[in-house]
Amino acid sequence: MADLTEPKSVLHHYLKNTRDSLIWKRDRLSERDARLPRTPTGNNLLGVLKHCVNVEAGYFGPTFGREFATPDELVPLEA
Repeated sequence: MADLTEPKSVLHHYLKNTRDSLIWKRDRLSERDARLPRTPTGNNLLGVLKHCVNVEAGYFGPTFGREFATPDELVPLEA
């Protein structure tokens, strides 16, 4: 169990649980259902998952001094 008194551990714990939950929800859907728009703006679960991956790589990597993907290597949000 992580030491949840340390801010970095709390953040890591929260992100891991949230990521696992999103992946679990995505895995229970067919490809069509994951891509089907669910809001008036056209958002879908696959798009939310891709956005989260890019935020983790693009923001938290540099914030914590870790080398992550370059902008060209991030997950494309379209398609």
